[in-house]
Amino acid sequence: MKKHPFTITFILAFMSTHLLVCVNATTQASPESYWRHSSDFARFHIVIPTDASPMLQKAGKEFQRLWKACTHRPITKSFINEGMTNIWLGTRTIPDDLFPADELERFHTEEYVVQTYTPTQRAAEKGAQKQLIIAGGSEFAVLYGMYAFFSQEVGVSFLEPALTYTPHVPGGINEISLRGVPDFSVREIGLLSRFTEGVQEYRYAHRLTPVAFPEPGCPDYYDALLVESTEGSAEKNTVVYGEESGALRLFEEIKMVLAGSGDTEPHGEKWFWKDPINGTTTWLLAAMTHLRPVLSNAGRILNEREETAAAAIIHTAGDLARLLQDAFPDETHRVLVLLPPSFLQPPRELVPHPNVQVMLSTAACDFSRSLSDSSSSCNAPFAGTLEGWRKLGIPVYVYDFLTNMKDPQLPFPCLDTLQSKVLFYIQKQVEGIYFAGLPSEYAGVVDMLSLKLFSASQLMFNPDGDMESIKNLFLRGYYGPASEAVAAYLRMLDADLNASGKPLMITDNGSWITVETLSKADALLRSVLNDTLPDPVRDRISPMLEGIARCHEIRSGTATDKDS
Repeated sequence: MKKHPFTITFILAFMSTHLLVCVNATTQASPESYWRHSSDFARFHIVIPTDASPMLQKAGKEFQRLWKACTHRPITKSFINEGMTNIWLGTRTIPDDLFPADELERFHTEEYVVQTYTPTQRAAEKGAQKQLIIAGGSEFAVLYGMYAFFSQEVGVSFLEPALTYTPHVPGGINEISLRGVPDFSVREIGLLSRFTEGVQEYRYAHRLTPVAFPEPGCPDYYDALLVESTEGSAEKNTVVYGEESGALRLFEEIKMVLAGSGDTEPHGEKWFWKDPINGTTTWLLAAMTHLRPVLSNAGRILNEREETAAAAIIHTAGDLARLLQDAFPDETHRVLVLLPPSFLQPPRELVPHPNVQVMLSTAACDFSRSLSDSSSSCNAPFAGTLEGWRKLGIPVYVYDFLTNMKDPQLPFPCLDTLQSKVLFYIQKQVEGIYFAGLPSEYAGVVDMLSLKLFSASQLMFNPDGDMESIKNLFLRGYYGPASEAVAAYLRMLDADLNASGKPLMITDNGSWITVETLSKADALLRSVLNDTLPDPVRDRISPMLEGIARCHEIRSGTATDKDS
């Protein structure tokens, strides 16, 4: 996606809108209520450890950059208390009287704390200063806390990769007591691959999985699983599920990847994910698409006995997990299996190996309704199978979607049910969410791409956030003076989808949108383009018009496969 710098016109227009919101808020509070007033900003100072790691050094530099952008003042940094309003960045250097060290030691590896400290009157009389603490259970968590401070307390918005909104100078900083810990160990959005710049900062700022989790595989990889007629007759590039030879074949492939040898080396990085925080390695079986899965007769019998097409796959994944455990006793290797909708039924009695992880695809679900809606013929079965897998006691992940997978240009209003879905996953103890990406060869428009990225990123780390506020914040920052028109366009789509009573599937053709709405939306967005708009906003309106045009093409029968 092409990036455009902000124009002066857009900055002034957006700043005036955002300033109105801020002024209304500050008129209700007296400047004396601030923990630190803006006039004190020149007396802030960063303290980091003398042997700060590259990650902590990055956190310090990012703090300096964002601080200067927000306050228009530089901020110093050193390894010692300089007798100012110190920002203690890290965990080991924080004095115990500011925050108990034993409490920090109990933090989850991704848990952070942002806490203001005000000395007692007696301590203040002796020269003690107010302090700000940003710490966590790991250096990644410290970085999360630093970004949380700027986004939640200063008003910085990381709207999309390489596009950050910095507000006007705040009147001051309030008392802060922020804590955050993720509900999901994997928080990934494959659509981030649509961007080439600013992706890593976006990950940190939104507390996504810090290192990209590769596409977990082809969603229909196991759909063509065929019974192998003759035992032991598998070809070199097949994996026989349901017998020991299948696990051994996978194990040999993995050993070549780890050794950096054989034909696997150029592609091996797509088949596993290394958790940078916990050090575990996850092998993605459905991503090893160079190996054709076949089913042994023993596997077929196992599937029949367990009453699920997934039994032989889980059995072989368990054999592979044991081979990895025996070969690497000092490491943790996990095996993840992405199951398509027709394979979701959990086994009756088969107990999976504890290092086997199952990822369930929502490809057959209705995205216009909640997953907890028991009256939905699409969603109720998924909810039931998810519950069944969780009862087996193994980690369960979800492979979810934010766009139409058949035609990503088409309007796909899935945001109204997104928060309820994330909360449902928490209730069912899902351990990770992967929102699907698109094939790398697809170069077309993706419906409301940045809004969906922003919303999903916010909710995966803070599922209790106010969805309407998240959406409005993004629309104001991203579309500036055109935000009201875009909001009206989204309301039109939601109204038509709800009125139609039709399910919203990932292969949807947009038939639920009325001709009247298409005409109204087209006229509304074109009228906005007739106004004086900065080029970045103008370019962000155009994809919506392309989506409307795509709907017209489908209805008129002029759409072709190559357009998708």
